[in-house]
Amino acid sequence: MLWSALGGITPDLTRLVKAGALGAPSYLKSWFFWVSFIILALLGVAAAYLMPATNEKQAFAFGFSAPEILSRLAAKQDADRKVGDFTLRTWWAA
Repeated sequence: MLWSALGGITPDLTRLVKAGALGAPSYLKSWFFWVSFIILALLGVAAAYLMPATNEKQAFAFGFSAPEILSRLAAKQDADRKVGDFTLRTWWAA
């Protein structure tokens, strides 16, 4: 279960390490960040529990992918990765 929780919080940990060179981000003092951080860890554990992981690598992968999948499902339909006037959706439509 520890590996799945670690997988769930890995994206935030990566962002913190990346921002570490610039100093501690101000959002670390926000209660919302810490609540969402714990929820991400719990989502990772829930994913590994619902899809029984047979080893540590699977548990980490399930934990890592669960928050990502849920965030993409909850995202707005119009939210698209945009580079200038180019969007992935318009490219697929062509």
